[in-house]
Amino acid sequence: MVKEIFVDRKEELKRLESFLTGVKEGKPTFVFISGEAGVGKATLIEHIIESHKETLASFTVGVTTESKSIPYHPFTQLVEQLSALGESNLGSTAAAQLSKLRGALDTKTSVVGDVMKEREILFESFSQFLEEVSRERVIVFFIDNLQWCDEGSILLLQHMALEMDKGKLLFLVTYRPEELEETDDFVSPVTGLLATLMMQDRLNTLVVERFDIERTKEMVCRLLEIEEAPEEFTKFIHDETEGSPMFIYELIEGMLEQGTIDPSEPNWAEELDYESVHTPGGIKEVISRRLEHIDEESLSILRTASIIGVKFSIMDLAIITGRGRDELSGRMSELVQSKIVFEVLDSPEETYSFDHSKIKDVLYDSTDETTRRDLHQSIGEMLEVRNRPLEFSYSMAHHFCEAGDAQRGCRYAKLAGDMAYGAHAPKEAFDHYSRALGLVDSSDAAGSMRKDRIELLNGIGNMGHIIGDWPKAISSLEEAIKEARELGNETLLIESLSLLGNILRFKGDENKRTVDIFTEVLGISERSELEDSKAVAHRGLGYVHWREGLFDKAIQHYKKCIVSAKKTGDKRILGEINIEMGNATSGKGDLSGAAEQYKEAIRLLEATEHYSELSRAYNNLGDISLQRQEWDEAIQYFQKCGKAAEKIGYKNMLAWALFNMAEAQAKKGELVPALEKTEKAVIMLRKLGDQNGLSGAEKNLGIIYRFMKDWDRSREHFEIAVRLQEEMNNPQPLAETYIEYGAMNVDKGDPDRARSLMQKAIDISVQIQAKEFEKRARKLMKRIGGSH
Repeated sequence: MVKEIFVDRKEELKRLESFLTGVKEGKPTFVFISGEAGVGKATLIEHIIESHKETLASFTVGVTTESKSIPYHPFTQLVEQLSALGESNLGSTAAAQLSKLRGALDTKTSVVGDVMKEREILFESFSQFLEEVSRERVIVFFIDNLQWCDEGSILLLQHMALEMDKGKLLFLVTYRPEELEETDDFVSPVTGLLATLMMQDRLNTLVVERFDIERTKEMVCRLLEIEEAPEEFTKFIHDETEGSPMFIYELIEGMLEQGTIDPSEPNWAEELDYESVHTPGGIKEVISRRLEHIDEESLSILRTASIIGVKFSIMDLAIITGRGRDELSGRMSELVQSKIVFEVLDSPEETYSFDHSKIKDVLYDSTDETTRRDLHQSIGEMLEVRNRPLEFSYSMAHHFCEAGDAQRGCRYAKLAGDMAYGAHAPKEAFDHYSRALGLVDSSDAAGSMRKDRIELLNGIGNMGHIIGDWPKAISSLEEAIKEARELGNETLLIESLSLLGNILRFKGDENKRTVDIFTEVLGISERSELEDSKAVAHRGLGYVHWREGLFDKAIQHYKKCIVSAKKTGDKRILGEINIEMGNATSGKGDLSGAAEQYKEAIRLLEATEHYSELSRAYNNLGDISLQRQEWDEAIQYFQKCGKAAEKIGYKNMLAWALFNMAEAQAKKGELVPALEKTEKAVIMLRKLGDQNGLSGAEKNLGIIYRFMKDWDRSREHFEIAVRLQEEMNNPQPLAETYIEYGAMNVDKGDPDRARSLMQKAIDISVQIQAKEFEKRARKLMKRIGGSH
């Protein structure tokens, strides 16, 4: 019986053909194909590729559970496959771009200054290269098992799907919905990707279902090599397997092997004792039944191979098992025949891969824990002996951590984290640092590895801030500060304090603590004459004072920050400080001056390709347009802010762009989309713990429900915004909220309450010299007959 068959899926093929037609016309297309394990997603894609092999070039990458911790793994594999084509096939322009890409993806440990900026450059480089290489010919990229992809790869896919509009490029991506890990507090990156593309009307999907009765009949006929399958037998197969192609194959193969059926005999179906047929209860049972026919020696070898991974070389297997290469090659040949493994033909050395990732999982799970740990240790040591730590760091981190080797597990997991950060993959870096810390803390070596612990805690704090896990980031940095003080390490203490202060200044509900932190950083920096740390401290102090409405005091710190930044030549922070100066200038009511400072910030930030801060500058320009009641212009700026934030995964700034854009839409009368954006932002801000942002979003909900004339809901959200802003001592946004709250009461017909709220807005505006807000409040007060 031949396993490699294709049962016609007319509708699915028709959809794929339509996508391919669009691609041939120069329209890049990304198709996400879902379906459970064994339903035939890969077979479908391989069929369409084979059908058009004369007119297109195709490249396939299968993602495994082991590769999830490796940044951009499927794309590095694609780059390697494309590199093998050579310049003559790629063209000189594409070849030069590919060389640049390989350099950007090369293993490195240098920690970048702005991971968002570096990642944006990488994403743009990838998009430009793929546009160039698919300019003249159709290129199909097939990524199998997206659910196991690293987050960086998923964000890169998102970037390309949103941004690419040139090239004959078709991305076919499969995933298993049942394996998307999700909880009340965690949404799979794949789910986030699909939701983002759907919102932008860029999502193409194809669902591969189990076979209906007709397709089951076709598969039965082809498997048994018969013209017509008996109706009762077909129904039995369909009912028992529920139309799963993998189960259909395994059930019929088992019946043939056991002699339960023999299609060469007349009346074979009528004579079948259906009650004697054993039906596989799931994929693991299917695999276990297949492994029952393997001898114990081969099973032992396969269990060792499962510790190495889905792919394994004969050379590595020989070193770990102590068996001869010829013997292992012979056994692998037999296992190829049994469909347990297959040979990887494009590998430089003899390499095999398990036929299905679940086979590897079953073998791994059947190995006792002690043996597993010993094998992980041996594999890690084998890789270490090769003396190529950068190349093997991800693998060594995995094996030594699984072996429970605290010293080496920590060393290589930290190296892997540094490399992931250097490769602009903060989520993977966060995971590696966390794994290393967990290993150290569960071992007897924690007391002797205090410096390592602080570095890991700082890494977790830094990456947690970037990826949006602020609670974990804050708790890690607080622990790092305590450890650094006890150890007396001022270098690590400055780093821990600065990282924590940078998170707290955005949270906004701990201003005094934030001031204390940056004051301590400033004191240590001045004693040690550390200009870069001085700049960080002055910027942090200025930011808090701006939030408190102390604009002149904030500007004094910003000017000192500029002095230190110029001494160190840090152009990035000069761009950032223009944003901060613009904020203070805007607070004092000079909107034109603030707008000029934001535009100068954009000029500097674009020159240094500092995209995370660039998104802030666009957001703040949008706020100026809001104050000027220029709604369309505001929306354009917020769109630019959101676009930059979304492409690089900057979740905090994306939330701000959403609720600020919603305010402009609400004031234009577009209430439904405004409400949808604000509610989405609220969810994101609550998860981040960003009280500043949350107060702004709650204010906007008050505005939206005001225009909907839902007075109770409007009042409820305004009250929440007021409470948050009072708790944070943020007078400027509090004054603005009182103005909007007062306007709601005017519409409601409650002038007394409106006067009371407007008076509060005027008093705060006068106190902090926020002239623009004072002007708005007095105008509304005059309208309702009040005075001051």
